[in-house]
Amino acid sequence: MKRNKSRALVVSCLLLAAGTLTAQDGKDWDIDLKSTSRTNGPGDSFTATVGLTARRAGVQGWSYGVKHDTSVLTIQSVTSAGTDVPSVFKNGFNQTTLIEEEDSKTKTKTNVGFIQAIVLSLSEKAEVPVSAFFSMAEAKYVVSKDACNGKSGDFKTKIEFTEELGVPGSPPVDLNITVDGKSLVPADVSGEEITVKCAGVTPGGFVLEFDDSKTTLTANKSSTYDLKVLLKNSAKDEQDVQGWSYGVKFDAALVMAVSGEPGKDAKALNKGDGPEFTSYSLDEKSQDGKERGVTVGAVIEIDEPGTEVLTLKSGQSKHIDTIKLRSNITIPEGGQSKTATIGFSDKLGGDRPLEVLIVVEGEGIVPDFGDTLALTLQGGEGGAGPRFIRGDANSDARVDIADGIWLINDLFYSGPETRCQGAADSNDDDRVDLADAMYIFNWQLQPGRSPGNLAPPPPAPFPNCGTDSDVSAEECPDGSTTCNS
Repeated sequence: MKRNKSRALVVSCLLLAAGTLTAQDGKDWDIDLKSTSRTNGPGDSFTATVGLTARRAGVQGWSYGVKHDTSVLTIQSVTSAGTDVPSVFKNGFNQTTLIEEEDSKTKTKTNVGFIQAIVLSLSEKAEVPVSAFFSMAEAKYVVSKDACNGKSGDFKTKIEFTEELGVPGSPPVDLNITVDGKSLVPADVSGEEITVKCAGVTPGGFVLEFDDSKTTLTANKSSTYDLKVLLKNSAKDEQDVQGWSYGVKFDAALVMAVSGEPGKDAKALNKGDGPEFTSYSLDEKSQDGKERGVTVGAVIEIDEPGTEVLTLKSGQSKHIDTIKLRSNITIPEGGQSKTATIGFSDKLGGDRPLEVLIVVEGEGIVPDFGDTLALTLQGGEGGAGPRFIRGDANSDARVDIADGIWLINDLFYSGPETRCQGAADSNDDDRVDLADAMYIFNWQLQPGRSPGNLAPPPPAPFPNCGTDSDVSAEECPDGSTTCNS
């Protein structure tokens, strides 16, 4: 791989002002989120403010995403106006915007959160001063009117920071701050927990939950994931369960159900034969077509004497079903992971939706079925060769403008040399030159341009560790990246 140190196009590069990078950490800064009200009922509105605690000055820019549970909260707006940002902003770059996602089936769009990416100035010194809480963005939320459906009492929901969101056609936004041209992770990043008051809801004594001990699936259309459904007794007394029914919803564009069977504890019933009746319908829809998933029904004993039950002591959970899932997409090694959100539903089954019920003494009890599971679909294993992230020139396991500045210092100002040439070759043209730095700047700082970005994301392996058959161990030796150190 060739290295080109021609200075022909460097003169006009504004970001050279960052100078030589220095090793730093984010111990002097925290990012957190505060709401005007932490306890709200259906229909209530509140404001959440993102702020930076700066124990010393120096922050020149930042980026982050914020997400929420769209079944519980609706975000109405977000802005940096009225915060502390305008007091230090000097003709830099500011993108503070809502992020929406479109349902592939219904084409309806939903605001799933917001992002903020700010560079305070591109031409002069501008930084955040020492501050106990430097406000950066204000977002307005409202609690959904049907937030308490399926809940057996008050519950909590989170507004949290994320690196999964980005404007359409642009990369997901990283969570970082920039100090002296170096991308840093704040010492502490804290979201907000909101309590939703569900007045008048009578506790049913049961909770349906997903086993979240493992939450990853290799997206190769062949590997499978065992989605384990647990039933918990939340009442004070022991309860004897005779049967159950429920639906499980998921994004059918990302995953599909391939089988269903009784869980470990359900299988042990009836001397190891399991429930006498089980039904797993693997491709169900809601009547309006907005939900896809699986419906499950089980009756432990049909005939007399009907004495076989699933006994649950107070606070005890048992594994009642396993639904085997497989990815509907393929992600190459090092490719961008995707998240499939899985939840329970009482809307699946077409024009005769299956209710969510637990049967005790012949009576149907509605459990709390608000639990969700975030299943991460990740790239599969690649071939042999050194592992690296394309574009991560400074080897901090991230790709952002700090990498472009690092490359310019390496190429033209005798800065630290990038040890892995594959990582430095952000545009994958088998050369390391100014074009690689500009590729990163264009990709990071020109989001949403019509008809598209000036540059797409770096080619694989990106944004995760992977290999490239054209990059040798000599060009990317052991210890030269965070992937092979």
